[in-house]
Amino acid sequence: ISSARRLAEVIGGTPIYMSEYFSHARNDVAREMAEAVEKGCDAVTYWHYADIDYTGTDGWFIGPDFVGEDFRIDWNSWAAYEPTVANGTYWGASITGAHCAKMDVLPHVPQVKASFVAPAETELLWMRRPTTLVV
Repeated sequence: ISSARRLAEVIGGTPIYMSEYFSHARNDVAREMAEAVEKGCDAVTYWHYADIDYTGTDGWFIGPDFVGEDFRIDWNSWAAYEPTVANGTYWGASITGAHCAKMDVLPHVPQVKASFVAPAETELLWMRRPTTLVV
């Protein structure tokens, strides 16, 4: 985060936004969100939320397992799966990080230490600063 902050200052004070990170446990994700703010991120989101009660899977997809652990497609399963996507029964797949999603992360984010949170006026002034790129 400190390296990102230095680069942000060089390009005019761009806010630091963290969105791509992963932990297996919900409480670890929640703790990491608070730590990111405490270490200097201006904004943090949890991008890997999925309503797993709705999907019935551990991710952003509804469907049978047609991709194995080694990420090789089982073409026989694919042939059965493909028409279900066309008719809206199933969608998505457990590939490229779509699995291991979590629910209810935000209620578990610990309180961020107040000393790390800038007052709103400071943030607005900081963001409105003229930008000059020095190379």
